[in-house]
Amino acid sequence: INLIWPIIFFWLNKLLLSFGLIILLIVLVIIMIIKFYQIRKISAYLIVPYLVWLIFAAYLNFSVYILNK
Repeated sequence: INLIWPIIFFWLNKLLLSFGLIILLIVLVIIMIIKFYQIRKISAYLIVPYLVWLIFAAYLNFSVYILNK
């Protein structure tokens, strides 16, 4: 999913679809954090900045979609 997002956003210019993909990626990262937390807490903590970046990227993605609507 992480590899597909820039292709859909930049090359195909499908802004709403790329927003849906980034939301799916956020959900998957949250699930990954929960699973990692059960195994080793530090591993889960190290992925939190990536989750914050994804949320910010989703905000930017949605903003670009709104501005180009």
